[in-house]
Amino acid sequence: MVCGISPYVREIAERTAGRGDYDVHVLTSDDGAVDMGLARGYAVHPRVKRWGPQWAGQIVREILRLEPGVVHIQNPTIKYAGWRSVTMSVVGPRLKRKAADVRLVVMQHDIAVGRPGFRWRYRPLFRAAARERLGVPEKAVCAAYFGFVLPGRNVDVLLGALVRLRDEGQAVRGIILGGAHPEDPGYFDECRQLAEQLGLGEVVTWTGFASEEQVGEGLAAADVFVSLPERGADLRNTSILTAVRAEVPIVTTVNERHYRDADLDRLGCVYVDGRDAGSVARGIMQQVERPPGREELAAQAAALEPEKVWQGHIEMNVRAYQGASPTHG
Repeated sequence: MVCGISPYVREIAERTAGRGDYDVHVLTSDDGAVDMGLARGYAVHPRVKRWGPQWAGQIVREILRLEPGVVHIQNPTIKYAGWRSVTMSVVGPRLKRKAADVRLVVMQHDIAVGRPGFRWRYRPLFRAAARERLGVPEKAVCAAYFGFVLPGRNVDVLLGALVRLRDEGQAVRGIILGGAHPEDPGYFDECRQLAEQLGLGEVVTWTGFASEEQVGEGLAAADVFVSLPERGADLRNTSILTAVRAEVPIVTTVNERHYRDADLDRLGCVYVDGRDAGSVARGIMQQVERPPGREELAAQAAALEPEKVWQGHIEMNVRAYQGASPTHG
Protein backbone atom coordinates (compact mmCIF):
# COMPACT_ATOMS: atom_id res chain seq x y z
CA MET A 1 0.00 0.00 0.00
CA VAL A 2 1.48 3.33 -1.08
CA CYS A 3 1.05 5.92 1.72
CA GLY A 4 -1.74 3.79 3.22
CA ILE A 5 -3.94 3.49 0.14
CA SER A 6 -4.20 1.04 -2.74
CA PRO A 7 -2.23 1.60 -5.96
CA TYR A 8 -5.51 2.07 -7.82
CA VAL A 9 -6.62 4.91 -5.53
CA ARG A 10 -3.14 6.42 -5.69
CA GLU A 11 -3.35 6.55 -9.48
CA ILE A 12 -6.77 8.20 -9.35
CA ALA A 13 -5.62 10.76 -6.79
CA GLU A 14 -2.34 11.63 -8.55
CA ARG A 15 -3.83 11.90 -12.02
CA THR A 16 -6.83 13.94 -10.85
CA ALA A 17 -4.67 16.28 -8.81
CA GLY A 18 -2.28 16.64 -11.75
CA ARG A 19 -5.00 18.13 -13.92
CA GLY A 20 -5.27 21.08 -11.55
CA ASP A 21 -9.08 21.17 -11.49
CA TYR A 22 -9.54 19.72 -8.01
CA ASP A 23 -7.91 19.90 -4.61
CA VAL A 24 -7.66 16.17 -3.83
CA HIS A 25 -7.79 14.61 -0.37
CA VAL A 26 -7.78 10.90 0.48
CA LEU A 27 -9.32 9.63 3.70
CA THR A 28 -7.80 6.36 4.91
CA SER A 29 -7.16 4.26 8.02
CA ASP A 30 -5.77 5.66 11.23
CA ASP A 31 -2.61 3.56 11.05
CA GLY A 32 0.88 4.44 12.23
CA ALA A 33 2.35 2.82 9.12
CA VAL A 34 0.76 5.40 6.82
CA ASP A 35 3.45 7.63 5.29
CA MET A 36 1.66 10.77 4.10
CA GLY A 37 4.90 12.07 2.59
CA LEU A 38 4.64 9.54 -0.24
CA ALA A 39 1.58 11.27 -1.70
CA ARG A 40 2.26 13.35 -4.82
CA GLY A 41 -0.03 16.31 -5.37
CA TYR A 42 -2.75 15.30 -2.94
CA ALA A 43 -3.24 15.07 0.83
CA VAL A 44 -3.72 11.89 2.85
CA HIS A 45 -5.78 11.90 6.06
CA PRO A 46 -5.31 8.75 8.21
CA ARG A 47 -8.40 9.23 10.39
CA VAL A 48 -10.70 6.21 10.07
CA LYS A 49 -10.26 4.12 13.21
CA ARG A 50 -12.69 1.30 12.37
CA TRP A 51 -14.19 -0.12 9.19
CA GLY A 52 -17.56 -1.84 9.07
CA PRO A 53 -21.22 -0.93 8.43
CA GLN A 54 -21.75 -0.18 12.12
CA TRP A 55 -19.10 2.55 11.93
CA ALA A 56 -20.60 4.26 8.86
CA GLY A 57 -21.75 7.26 10.89
CA GLN A 58 -18.23 7.93 12.16
CA ILE A 59 -16.81 7.60 8.65
CA VAL A 60 -19.38 10.10 7.36
CA ARG A 61 -18.36 12.57 10.08
CA GLU A 62 -14.71 12.22 9.06
CA ILE A 63 -15.63 12.86 5.44
CA LEU A 64 -17.60 15.98 6.34
CA ARG A 65 -14.70 17.32 8.42
CA LEU A 66 -12.87 17.75 5.11
CA GLU A 67 -15.75 19.92 3.77
CA PRO A 68 -15.74 18.26 0.33
CA GLY A 69 -17.60 19.38 -2.77
CA VAL A 70 -17.25 15.96 -4.39
CA VAL A 71 -16.87 12.59 -2.66
CA HIS A 72 -15.51 9.68 -4.70
CA ILE A 73 -16.33 6.28 -3.19
CA GLN A 74 -14.42 3.37 -4.64
CA ASN A 75 -16.16 0.09 -3.80
CA PRO A 76 -13.84 -2.83 -3.00
CA THR A 77 -12.75 -5.42 -5.51
CA ILE A 78 -14.82 -8.57 -5.84
CA LYS A 79 -12.35 -10.65 -3.83
CA TYR A 80 -13.28 -8.70 -0.70
CA ALA A 81 -16.64 -10.38 -0.23
CA GLY A 82 -16.78 -10.22 3.58
CA TRP A 83 -19.19 -8.12 5.59
CA ARG A 84 -16.76 -5.18 5.74
CA SER A 85 -16.95 -4.86 1.96
CA VAL A 86 -20.44 -3.35 2.27
CA THR A 87 -19.22 -0.48 4.47
CA MET A 88 -19.14 2.12 1.72
CA SER A 89 -22.54 0.98 0.45
CA VAL A 90 -23.88 2.15 3.81
CA VAL A 91 -21.74 5.28 3.93
CA GLY A 92 -23.05 6.60 0.58
CA PRO A 93 -26.75 6.97 1.47
CA ARG A 94 -25.95 8.26 4.97
CA LEU A 95 -23.63 10.87 3.51
CA LYS A 96 -26.33 12.09 1.09
CA ARG A 97 -28.80 12.45 3.93
CA LYS A 98 -26.31 14.52 5.93
CA ALA A 99 -25.03 16.62 3.02
CA ALA A 100 -27.40 16.55 0.07
CA ASP A 101 -25.40 19.16 -1.87
CA VAL A 102 -22.23 17.07 -1.96
CA ARG A 103 -21.79 15.40 -5.32
CA LEU A 104 -21.33 11.68 -4.77
CA VAL A 105 -19.44 9.56 -7.33
CA VAL A 106 -19.54 5.80 -6.75
CA MET A 107 -17.38 3.43 -8.77
CA GLN A 108 -16.69 -0.27 -8.70
CA HIS A 109 -13.18 -1.71 -8.64
CA ASP A 110 -14.03 -4.46 -11.10
CA ILE A 111 -16.85 -6.68 -12.36
CA ALA A 112 -18.64 -7.14 -9.05
CA VAL A 113 -21.49 -4.88 -10.10
CA GLY A 114 -22.34 -7.36 -12.88
CA ARG A 115 -22.95 -10.17 -10.41
CA PRO A 116 -26.53 -10.28 -9.07
CA GLY A 117 -25.33 -10.88 -5.53
CA PHE A 118 -23.50 -7.55 -5.54
CA ARG A 119 -25.98 -5.30 -7.36
CA TRP A 120 -28.12 -4.72 -4.26
CA ARG A 121 -25.39 -2.55 -2.72
CA TYR A 122 -26.18 0.26 -5.16
CA ARG A 123 -29.94 0.40 -4.64
CA PRO A 124 -29.82 2.26 -1.28
CA LEU A 125 -27.65 4.92 -2.90
CA PHE A 126 -29.93 5.38 -5.92
CA ARG A 127 -32.93 5.46 -3.62
CA ALA A 128 -31.43 8.04 -1.26
CA ALA A 129 -30.39 10.32 -4.14
CA ALA A 130 -33.75 10.03 -5.93
CA ARG A 131 -35.76 10.69 -2.78
CA GLU A 132 -33.60 13.71 -1.93
CA ARG A 133 -34.12 15.23 -5.40
CA LEU A 134 -37.87 14.61 -5.28
CA GLY A 135 -38.24 15.87 -1.73
CA VAL A 136 -39.38 12.52 -0.33
CA PRO A 137 -38.59 12.20 3.40
CA GLU A 138 -36.54 9.19 4.40
CA LYS A 139 -39.32 7.47 6.39
CA ALA A 140 -42.27 8.42 4.18
CA VAL A 141 -44.16 5.72 2.30
CA CYS A 142 -43.82 6.64 -1.36
CA ALA A 143 -46.28 5.27 -3.94
CA ALA A 144 -45.64 5.73 -7.67
CA TYR A 145 -47.94 5.50 -10.68
CA PHE A 146 -46.63 5.36 -14.26
CA GLY A 147 -48.76 5.76 -17.37
CA PHE A 148 -51.47 7.93 -18.88
CA VAL A 149 -53.74 9.59 -16.33
CA LEU A 150 -57.16 8.68 -17.69
CA PRO A 151 -60.46 7.27 -16.42
CA GLY A 152 -60.36 3.57 -15.78
CA ARG A 153 -56.90 3.81 -14.18
CA ASN A 154 -58.40 5.02 -10.86
CA VAL A 155 -55.71 7.57 -10.06
CA ASP A 156 -58.33 9.39 -7.99
CA VAL A 157 -58.63 6.28 -5.79
CA LEU A 158 -54.86 6.23 -5.28
CA LEU A 159 -55.12 9.80 -4.02
CA GLY A 160 -57.84 8.71 -1.63
CA ALA A 161 -55.60 5.90 -0.36
CA LEU A 162 -52.82 8.39 0.37
CA VAL A 163 -55.29 10.44 2.39
CA ARG A 164 -56.30 7.32 4.36
CA LEU A 165 -52.68 6.57 5.20
CA ARG A 166 -51.96 10.19 6.11
CA ASP A 167 -54.97 10.33 8.40
CA GLU A 168 -53.73 7.16 10.11
CA GLY A 169 -50.50 8.99 10.97
CA GLN A 170 -48.32 7.65 8.15
CA ALA A 171 -46.01 10.06 6.32
CA VAL A 172 -46.82 9.60 2.61
CA ARG A 173 -45.72 10.81 -0.80
CA GLY A 174 -47.11 10.14 -4.27
CA ILE A 175 -45.38 10.36 -7.64
CA ILE A 176 -47.57 10.43 -10.76
CA LEU A 177 -45.35 9.70 -13.77
CA GLY A 178 -47.51 10.50 -16.77
CA GLY A 179 -49.71 13.04 -18.48
CA ALA A 180 -53.24 13.41 -19.77
CA HIS A 181 -54.60 11.04 -22.43
CA PRO A 182 -55.79 12.75 -25.65
CA GLU A 183 -59.14 10.93 -25.43
CA ASP A 184 -59.96 12.44 -22.02
CA PRO A 185 -57.53 15.21 -21.02
CA GLY A 186 -59.94 16.54 -18.39
CA TYR A 187 -59.38 13.64 -15.99
CA PHE A 188 -55.76 14.66 -15.42
CA ASP A 189 -56.88 18.14 -14.35
CA GLU A 190 -59.65 16.68 -12.19
CA CYS A 191 -57.12 14.51 -10.34
CA ARG A 192 -54.80 17.44 -9.72
CA GLN A 193 -57.69 19.52 -8.41
CA LEU A 194 -58.79 16.62 -6.21
CA ALA A 195 -55.27 16.37 -4.77
CA GLU A 196 -55.46 20.04 -3.78
CA GLN A 197 -58.90 19.61 -2.25
CA LEU A 198 -57.66 16.63 -0.21
CA GLY A 199 -54.69 18.57 1.12
CA LEU A 200 -52.17 16.62 -0.95
CA GLY A 201 -50.77 19.60 -2.83
CA GLU A 202 -47.33 19.29 -1.21
CA VAL A 203 -47.49 15.51 -1.03
CA VAL A 204 -47.97 14.46 -4.68
CA THR A 205 -45.48 15.15 -7.49
CA TRP A 206 -46.96 15.35 -11.02
CA THR A 207 -44.37 15.02 -13.77
CA GLY A 208 -46.69 15.23 -16.76
CA PHE A 209 -45.29 13.30 -19.72
CA ALA A 210 -42.20 11.74 -18.18
CA SER A 211 -38.77 11.23 -19.68
CA GLU A 212 -36.86 7.99 -19.14
CA GLU A 213 -34.77 9.79 -16.54
CA GLN A 214 -37.87 10.94 -14.65
CA VAL A 215 -39.36 7.46 -14.71
CA GLY A 216 -36.11 5.94 -13.47
CA GLU A 217 -35.81 8.50 -10.69
CA GLY A 218 -39.46 8.13 -9.65
CA LEU A 219 -39.22 4.35 -9.45
CA ALA A 220 -35.92 4.53 -7.57
CA ALA A 221 -37.62 6.71 -4.95
CA ALA A 222 -40.76 4.57 -4.67
CA ASP A 223 -41.56 1.96 -2.04
CA VAL A 224 -44.46 0.57 -4.04
CA PHE A 225 -45.91 0.86 -7.54
CA VAL A 226 -49.69 1.25 -7.77
CA SER A 227 -51.63 0.42 -10.94
CA LEU A 228 -55.43 0.13 -10.63
CA PRO A 229 -56.95 -0.58 -14.07
CA GLU A 230 -60.66 -1.36 -13.81
CA ARG A 231 -60.34 -4.09 -16.43
CA GLY A 232 -57.76 -5.84 -14.27
CA ALA A 233 -54.00 -5.86 -14.75
CA ASP A 234 -51.80 -8.03 -16.93
CA LEU A 235 -48.22 -7.86 -18.10
CA ARG A 236 -49.25 -6.51 -21.45
CA ASN A 237 -49.47 -3.37 -19.36
CA THR A 238 -45.76 -2.73 -19.73
CA SER A 239 -45.72 -0.03 -17.06
CA ILE A 240 -46.09 -2.83 -14.51
CA LEU A 241 -43.20 -4.70 -16.07
CA THR A 242 -41.12 -1.53 -15.94
CA ALA A 243 -41.78 -1.27 -12.21
CA VAL A 244 -40.92 -4.91 -11.62
CA ARG A 245 -37.67 -4.49 -13.56
CA ALA A 246 -36.92 -1.65 -11.14
CA GLU A 247 -37.54 -4.15 -8.31
CA VAL A 248 -40.51 -2.19 -6.93
CA PRO A 249 -43.36 -4.23 -5.35
CA ILE A 250 -46.74 -3.96 -7.10
CA VAL A 251 -50.25 -3.16 -5.87
CA THR A 252 -52.78 -3.76 -8.61
CA THR A 253 -56.18 -5.17 -9.58
CA VAL A 254 -57.44 -8.46 -10.96
CA ASN A 255 -60.60 -9.07 -12.98
CA GLU A 256 -61.40 -12.78 -12.91
CA ARG A 257 -64.16 -12.38 -15.52
CA HIS A 258 -61.77 -10.72 -17.95
CA TYR A 259 -58.41 -12.43 -17.45
CA ARG A 260 -56.13 -13.41 -14.58
CA ASP A 261 -52.45 -13.15 -15.48
CA ALA A 262 -50.61 -15.90 -13.63
CA ASP A 263 -47.31 -14.09 -14.16
CA LEU A 264 -48.50 -11.38 -11.77
CA ASP A 265 -49.11 -14.02 -9.10
CA ARG A 266 -45.52 -15.21 -9.44
CA LEU A 267 -44.27 -11.64 -9.13
CA GLY A 268 -45.77 -11.25 -5.68
CA CYS A 269 -48.38 -8.65 -6.62
CA VAL A 270 -50.94 -7.64 -4.00
CA TYR A 271 -54.47 -7.41 -5.45
CA VAL A 272 -56.92 -4.79 -4.21
CA ASP A 273 -60.35 -3.38 -5.03
CA GLY A 274 -59.45 -0.63 -7.46
CA ARG A 275 -62.42 1.52 -6.44
CA ASP A 276 -61.92 1.22 -2.68
CA ALA A 277 -59.36 3.65 -1.21
CA GLY A 278 -59.21 1.67 2.03
CA SER A 279 -58.39 -1.54 0.18
CA VAL A 280 -55.66 0.25 -1.79
CA ALA A 281 -54.19 1.77 1.40
CA ARG A 282 -54.03 -1.66 3.04
CA GLY A 283 -52.38 -3.12 -0.05
CA ILE A 284 -49.74 -0.40 -0.08
CA MET A 285 -48.82 -1.04 3.55
CA GLN A 286 -48.75 -4.81 2.98
CA GLN A 287 -46.14 -4.39 0.24
CA VAL A 288 -44.16 -1.89 2.32
CA GLU A 289 -44.10 -4.12 5.40
CA ARG A 290 -43.75 -7.52 3.69
CA PRO A 291 -42.38 -6.94 0.18
CA PRO A 292 -41.33 -9.75 -2.15
CA GLY A 293 -37.58 -10.25 -2.60
CA ARG A 294 -36.12 -7.65 -4.95
CA GLU A 295 -33.66 -10.02 -6.59
CA GLU A 296 -36.47 -12.46 -7.31
CA LEU A 297 -38.54 -9.65 -8.84
CA ALA A 298 -35.68 -8.68 -11.12
CA ALA A 299 -34.98 -12.28 -12.16
CA GLN A 300 -38.65 -12.98 -12.92
CA ALA A 301 -39.04 -9.77 -14.90
CA ALA A 302 -35.85 -10.36 -16.89
CA ALA A 303 -37.15 -13.77 -17.93
CA LEU A 304 -40.53 -12.32 -18.97
CA GLU A 305 -39.29 -9.15 -20.63
CA PRO A 306 -38.49 -10.48 -24.14
CA GLU A 307 -42.06 -11.75 -24.52
CA LYS A 308 -43.87 -8.84 -22.91
CA VAL A 309 -42.07 -5.65 -23.95
CA TRP A 310 -43.39 -4.46 -27.28
CA GLN A 311 -40.08 -4.45 -29.14
CA GLY A 312 -39.35 -8.01 -28.07
CA HIS A 313 -42.91 -9.00 -28.87
CA ILE A 314 -42.63 -7.59 -32.40
CA GLU A 315 -39.30 -9.32 -32.95
CA MET A 316 -40.88 -12.62 -31.94
CA ASN A 317 -43.68 -12.01 -34.44
CA VAL A 318 -41.19 -11.29 -37.20
CA ARG A 319 -39.28 -14.47 -36.44
CA ALA A 320 -42.54 -16.36 -36.67
CA TYR A 321 -43.35 -14.71 -40.01
CA GLN A 322 -39.96 -15.89 -41.24
CA GLY A 323 -40.64 -19.42 -40.12
CA ALA A 324 -38.06 -19.36 -37.31
CA SER A 325 -38.44 -21.23 -34.04
CA PRO A 326 -40.18 -19.25 -31.28
CA THR A 327 -37.47 -20.20 -28.79
CA HIS A 328 -34.88 -17.57 -27.89
CA GLY A 329 -31.38 -18.05 -29.21
